[in-house]
Amino acid sequence: QVTGRKNDVHHGDARERSSYYLLKPRIEGQPGYSGELQHSKTDGMAAPLRARVVNQKSEPVIGMPVIFEVTAYPSGGENYQLDRRLVTTDSSGMAAVNFRTGSAEGEYRLIARIRSAGEENVQFYTVYARGQNWLLLFSAGAAGGLALFLFGLGIMSRGMRRLAGDRMRRIPGSLTKNRIKALVPGAFMTMVIQSSSAVYSMLADLVNSGMMRFRQTPGVLLGAAIGATVTAQVIAFRLTDFSLLFVALGFFLRSLSGRNQFRHSGDIILGFGLLFFGMDIISEALQPLRSYEPFLQMLVRLENPFAAILAGAVFTALIKSSAAFAGILVILGTQGLLSLECSIPLLFGASIGTAVTSVLAVTGSGTEARKVAAAVTVFNIVGVLVFVWWISPFASFIVEISPRSTPGPDEMAMMAEVLPRQIANAHTLYNVAAALLLLPFTALIAGFIDRLMPRAKPGEPAFIPAWEEWQPGGDTEKHSDHKPKDR
Repeated sequence: QVTGRKNDVHHGDARERSSYYLLKPRIEGQPGYSGELQHSKTDGMAAPLRARVVNQKSEPVIGMPVIFEVTAYPSGGENYQLDRRLVTTDSSGMAAVNFRTGSAEGEYRLIARIRSAGEENVQFYTVYARGQNWLLLFSAGAAGGLALFLFGLGIMSRGMRRLAGDRMRRIPGSLTKNRIKALVPGAFMTMVIQSSSAVYSMLADLVNSGMMRFRQTPGVLLGAAIGATVTAQVIAFRLTDFSLLFVALGFFLRSLSGRNQFRHSGDIILGFGLLFFGMDIISEALQPLRSYEPFLQMLVRLENPFAAILAGAVFTALIKSSAAFAGILVILGTQGLLSLECSIPLLFGASIGTAVTSVLAVTGSGTEARKVAAAVTVFNIVGVLVFVWWISPFASFIVEISPRSTPGPDEMAMMAEVLPRQIANAHTLYNVAAALLLLPFTALIAGFIDRLMPRAKPGEPAFIPAWEEWQPGGDTEKHSDHKPKDR
């Protein structure tokens, strides 16, 4: 056994020693177990730094000397403390040291290496020292970045709506005679508005005013869920390096041109840039959470799919946009803070949250408007109930169809490289699959809702649509001729 060959470990030649490998240990359910990329307060004790030595068969090596050294520290942080420099591996092949940061904020870089081994047996560690007010700065950065992200999404959506004009309201009624073709206008409108909830509200308005029949809407509703996936796909490209360029271009385009088409195009580009700039701010603010124990424990709890679905539903209902919530999950993925299997039930919860938003939007409205909200609820809940039992196989399939990461020593960086695209692909594939699965049953579900909620009686209150505030042209176009009629 390897454990009994101490002479080979200490006195063997270089070629023999090179058959041992120094690794950063990992334990499922304990992110950051190796101590890499952790955050600590200045003059504070960091979590232990751990290294593990194994042989070619991945068996632990006992009694192997491992050297830990500090290679870089910020100016003023030279009073750091490393409790031991040389550590011998234990029965599990593990070597660990304690490290106290100095008085200065910044990066403290350390290495672990096998004694007299080659460069391939070196592991690198980074410990970030934070000031006492880091939590306040994190909250300000995360909240401000989120606000900028949603604000940019709103500006981009407004520019798209105004550029499309009032023609968009005529699309559903003209293309919904065929249930398959009905998917197209639903997806297109959501891509333009960037909010499936707003599309649901608009459809409820059209049905309540008599411009559409309720049985024309199910296909459009399913298409809207597909259109909501475009935002996450765009965000997954991570164009943050060019965000300020988009902001400048959009601002000058909308400011220097008097033509509405150029001004609306400028809004789209400006909003696009602000969206990615907010995403960059959020990503920077989230870095301390990689080692913040309460947050990591919360992520462990979210591995329960039903807890994750509930959390996704609540957050989506608060921000009223499943597309924006999916985008936020992609941002978390860029930091490696979410696993794919944890993000999938959160996406399921976003569907439930959208249904909650649609129900609240038609509270106190006519029966026809409430039928649309009921259809959204049925479709989204049924879709979640079908897929929630297949999370692991679904995640494995997403991994297979998504790009692979570039091999490297930093597992967190490898996860951050692939997770954004995987989350976006999971969001798209789930919504497309759920729509195609439910499409053959739209007439059956619409008939059930018709029987459950009979036709509106005379004198019922008319639906006051949220779409009115989304009219193209802003305040100058709120008094459109397309106001809902009392039924």
